[in-house]
Amino acid sequence: ESEIFHPVAIASFLAERLALPTLGSATDRAQSLALAAYAYDELLTPAVGLLWGPVRQPKVPLEVLVARLRERLGPALDRLEELLLRTAGGEQYFQGEQPGPGDYFVYEGLDRCAVLAGNHDFLPPALLGFCTRMTARPRIDAYLGAGRQSERLSGSPSESTVRAAARAMWAQQTEEGAGRLGGSLSM
Repeated sequence: ESEIFHPVAIASFLAERLALPTLGSATDRAQSLALAAYAYDELLTPAVGLLWGPVRQPKVPLEVLVARLRERLGPALDRLEELLLRTAGGEQYFQGEQPGPGDYFVYEGLDRCAVLAGNHDFLPPALLGFCTRMTARPRIDAYLGAGRQSERLSGSPSESTVRAAARAMWAQQTEEGAGRLGGSLSM
């Protein structure tokens, strides 16, 4: 039951901590919370799930676990890309000209998946542009520039092994022309 409120709590914290403009309308607040919940369910949870895969499913080869994550991320990225392209042609943020709390949560989900991939190159062009805009935000840029961001995503004892293997597999698939996920709309 507490997992239901997790994205809501983080989105609210980010809005206050980053001094984001208050989302006045009920529609704006609902969109922000929906984005936060979507990012949590479709990006963060599967990414962290991969890290725990060898512990929870020791008989399943790591290659299969990575393939399952990639298969799940493709449609999730397509849905996000579609939504972003409907918002000012994908040239701004999910919530308009300035990012709202939901934008920060989506960025975090995409960025955490990039930790597993080794870079953001797996993203379709519209989402890659979104991440570039978010990374250029002054506080995010300062945070990343200070080297304070950890690559650690979970407490899984197999995390470093899984992350290294996932990056190697992602790099190999990129060389074979299958590195990008989603992107059926902006290609």
